[in-house]
Amino acid sequence: MSFPASAPALSDVGRALAVFAHPDDGGFGCAGTIATWVAEGVDASYLLVTHATPEGAEPR
Repeated sequence: MSFPASAPALSDVGRALAVFAHPDDGGFGCAGTIATWVAEGVDASYLLVTHATPEGAEPR
């Protein structure tokens, strides 16, 4: 199996917003990429856009 080459770094980016639909998407999907950005000095934030609780979705 082969993977495509990584995109080149954007040297003029100082902040990044990672938007996820599920609480574990950031950890499983792109945590390594975000960790690399932070190590390079990028100010990274997460935005979780799901209505969820530790027990699961609350009834409406």
